Parts: sequence; C-alpha cells; structure tokens
Amino acid sequence: MKDINGREYLKVDEAKAGMDIELDDGFTCCRAGKSKLKEDMTGLFFDCEAGGHFIDGQLEGNYYIGIYKCN
Repeated sequence: MKDINGREYLKVDEAKAGMDIELDDGFTCCRAGKSKLKEDMTGLFFDCEAGGHFIDGQLEGNYYIGIYKCN
C-alpha cells in the first residue's frame, strides 16, 4: 500500500525492533521524521511525547499507515 505520493508504507513482515523508520505528519503525539522501532511485551512502538506509540493502531491490511522503512 502506498501513500498519496506513491511511497510505500512499512510492511508488517519487515517491521523489527531496532530498525530505523520515518513517520509522516499524521501523528499528534510526535513530529514527522526519523525514529527507531522498539519492542516490549505489548508489541512494537516508537518513542513519542506521550511516552510510546504502539504501531498496531496503524495497521491496515499488511501495512502500518503513516510509517515508512528508512532506506
């Protein structure tokens, strides 16, 4: 799945703790830009102003909407 600019969102099977990701500007808890995926017993997340944003809320099909894999 791609955004309106044709950029592919992060695929579920590619998401791993420790990987660098890029966020779009659709998050109210953080700014757009680079971040790092982390994992705890609850799941994958990235740091945000609220503490941590779990990415399962971004799941649509096999993609995490608003999150991109860094090249």
